Amino acid sequence: MDTEGAVARIEQLLRLEKFGAARQAVDAALRSDPEERWFLLCRAELEFLDGDRNGASRLADCLVGDYPEWCRAHYLRARIRTSVSDYAGAEAAIREALAISPYVPEYLARLSHIQLGLHEIDGAISSSEAALAYDPENVLALNVRSRALHILGRAHEAAAAYRAALRAAPDDAYNHLNFAKYLLEAGSYAGARRHFRTALRLRPGLTSARDGLISACKQEHRGYRWYLGLLRRSADPKVQGGLSSLLIVCGSMGGSVLLRTLPFGQAVRYLTFGAVVLLTVLFGFRFLGPVVSNWLLYAKPARRALLTGRTWRLTYAVSALLLVGAATTVGYLLTGTDLALAVMTYAFTLLVPAFTRWNDGPDSVPAHWLSLVLPPLALAGTVATVFHVYPEVWYAAYGLALLCLVGVLARYKPSA
Repeated sequence: MDTEGAVARIEQLLRLEKFGAARQAVDAALRSDPEERWFLLCRAELEFLDGDRNGASRLADCLVGDYPEWCRAHYLRARIRTSVSDYAGAEAAIREALAISPYVPEYLARLSHIQLGLHEIDGAISSSEAALAYDPENVLALNVRSRALHILGRAHEAAAAYRAALRAAPDDAYNHLNFAKYLLEAGSYAGARRHFRTALRLRPGLTSARDGLISACKQEHRGYRWYLGLLRRSADPKVQGGLSSLLIVCGSMGGSVLLRTLPFGQAVRYLTFGAVVLLTVLFGFRFLGPVVSNWLLYAKPARRALLTGRTWRLTYAVSALLLVGAATTVGYLLTGTDLALAVMTYAFTLLVPAFTRWNDGPDSVPAHWLSLVLPPLALAGTVATVFHVYPEVWYAAYGLALLCLVGVLARYKPSA
């Protein structure tokens, strides 16, 4: 078999993301020569691009062990390590490749990408410029240089570098993605939307482009921009420390005053009310804002279609629970009835199973079933409160199930 021709054909299929045809070609090549290192490299690259990073990593490690002086094996290992954010391992691998072939622009560009991941911004710029000296249209080097300049705050140079990258490779999705992120930060929402959409057209499965497009659509609204700014400011450790101290002092002083001046049962009700409202506000500020803001996309069908059906179900559920919780909060302040307090508590705390049930992302089986059990318990507890049939027992059962759910979520780690 013509090794060079077979490898060229496989690499072309991989570039076109025709993984089924590439797998057939690799299998045929390995049947003809099972020991050919280029065919083994193609197998590792196929597994890597098709999503089997563990299998690709094992194959790359074997190739490095069998051919320690082969720069391509080290380069593939660096790419695999980068994809799992093991930047230290990736840097070691790419430097091995560069020690063998120090003037390959592809390797220098990969080094700059890894240095960017390690937050070595000056090193990333230096390595990307070294790559561009050998290949002025190297897409990865252009991208890394643009992002590094952007991080350093050299906005004009970054903009020029982003445009140079787009001129060099107008059909590269990541060029459009990076330029869109720059435009979004610069406040050019229409331009950001245009480039996010182009990136999605070139790579329909590019999640970061879809998320960026959603954010660009939302940031057209002043209220959402205000929310993001407040969120960034509240992330400051000094602000968080001050708020935590204030809440602890106010909570302890208020609780002691209520317990001294009011009957025990009434004081417990007020403390429960305050705790539920406070936790909802703290939880809501960080997690509910992005969900409720999905309504900003609802008016236009094209924007509405950016979100999955699962995300919209979460939006409907969260909005309904917040409305019910807010209405019964006002009701409790006006009437002080146990029913209003019960409905408010159930409505606000049901936000946790709602997120568990419908939030995009992996789920565990115990969390799934607990999220299904909690709503019937809440309904039963509300009915028990109306008819005064041991409402405390239902409160306790509901609280225990909610604690179990929170514990499962805190311990759960999705499988890789």
